[in-house]
Amino acid sequence: MQGYAVAALGGPRWQALATTIRFAGVDLTGAEFRLQVRLLPNTPGGALVDLATVASAAAEGVRLIGVEMIDGNPVSMVGIRINETTMEGLPFTGELGDDSVFAWDMQVTPAGGLKAKWIGGDFIVEAAVTGAESAPALSFGYGRSSSQSRLRAGISSFAVSTVIIAVAITGGQGPRGEASGPLGASSVGAAEIVSNPADLVPLRA
Repeated sequence: MQGYAVAALGGPRWQALATTIRFAGVDLTGAEFRLQVRLLPNTPGGALVDLATVASAAAEGVRLIGVEMIDGNPVSMVGIRINETTMEGLPFTGELGDDSVFAWDMQVTPAGGLKAKWIGGDFIVEAAVTGAESAPALSFGYGRSSSQSRLRAGISSFAVSTVIIAVAITGGQGPRGEASGPLGASSVGAAEIVSNPADLVPLRA
């Protein structure tokens, strides 16, 4: 069975979400991306968020920012943008003041390759204060909590075919109450991805 990385994605409700994922060990030039958010895995019907490949940083969607060579290995930087209006429009779950937790994953189709799920997990819309004038005043009494960590620079690795790919997530990914790393920046280098197995987040295989 193919593996994939597991990590929570998300951010405060009343603002846009901008996140960068660094895939070390693979050149994603010409790849196509598809990312969806649903209430739970296998929830039928239209997705709550449905992102496709885009070319512009200002467009809502998923794009290849660029590919770097680090110590002779390709590192592909993939940017995810979800507009503020999309984040605001996601359903409220749980009690008043709770985060709203959904499910997300991203399929990647490398140039000349096969479509596969590369990463996924909980999608967390954090409760926030500023901008919440239109939030409902009622408690809903349903929903779920998340135990998945939103690391400032979460590291994981998984295999697609015979290629081992290391993943680092930055930007919009700070633990609740802590600052996030800036978009496009990373506190994780290629050597650290290889040399710090204790930092790996859980894998699914």
